[in-house]
Amino acid sequence: MKSTPRYVLAPINFLPKILLNKVDGINDLIEFGIASFAKKCHYKLKDAARQALYHYYRTNEKTQLKNAITKLIKKGQLEEDVDFNGFYGDNFDPYELDRLIEIMSENLELSDLIIEYYQLHLAEQTLQVTFSFDRIIAQYKKLGNTVKSKSPMVSCNVPLMFSFREAEKTQFEIVQLVSFLAIKSILGEKKYVKTNFEMILSRMMGQSTPDAKEIEMLPIELYRIFTLYSNRYHREKLMEALQLNWNVVFYSNHMRGLYCSIDNRMKLDELAIIAESKKLAAKRAKLRFNKIEAKKKALLLVNDIQFIRKGSKTPSVCASGRHLRKVNE
Repeated sequence: MKSTPRYVLAPINFLPKILLNKVDGINDLIEFGIASFAKKCHYKLKDAARQALYHYYRTNEKTQLKNAITKLIKKGQLEEDVDFNGFYGDNFDPYELDRLIEIMSENLELSDLIIEYYQLHLAEQTLQVTFSFDRIIAQYKKLGNTVKSKSPMVSCNVPLMFSFREAEKTQFEIVQLVSFLAIKSILGEKKYVKTNFEMILSRMMGQSTPDAKEIEMLPIELYRIFTLYSNRYHREKLMEALQLNWNVVFYSNHMRGLYCSIDNRMKLDELAIIAESKKLAAKRAKLRFNKIEAKKKALLLVNDIQFIRKGSKTPSVCASGRHLRKVNE
């Protein structure tokens, strides 16, 4: 059976933090991505309430949700199944489920917490990772204030990010990861894109588009990285590493910018055909435009000459766009 892709989406403004601190940066990116993924998980209220009771009976940790249900029991609002802990034989079928759903309809704050926990439970199952629900909730609230409005998103492979976080990596390897994610943010869901390296560097710095003023305001360490890879030698070294280690595909041949893709979306020969075809199409379009413009100028010039020979007093327009003087004045 084909496994479900384990990807989350996160804003690019987390990318520069990875350059400054690999572990903290990846944690922020993944935790925010997991929370965002969870909020899109579909749920049924009854399933969420059942999972909340299961969490109460089976979890030994003191969590927000367990504390909330404990308070309900102490206040006498919810009865605890002290004998069977919600189980009926091998099935978890708590008799207090309907009562909890009733309480949720009256207590929206509790309802939101139960739903949030259940969506995180679904995310944990889908992404096949374990995490602290309370930490994810807290981090999402904290990091949400740092996300720029309409920030481009990047799709991140969760196992890859965790593996990269745990391994010892050089600064150049970290730069490769961040530039790879920057390229993915430019690609989005497209098979290929035409861009330039300045755009890639800007995305690495958390910018939607290149902005010289924002670059000048970068922390000194980020500014040093931006300047270093603006240099042709280091830029080409990075591009080579991306092609060899990250399956990125680049193509440029006497053209402005470069065409870019990822190997599992498009092979180099396919990208080259598209790039050369577009370059040829652009040349043909420019040639057609130049011919049309040349024809317009030639006809205007011929008409002006004819008017002058006939002694016309009607002013005309020459090729330069200026009126000719009346010849008989």
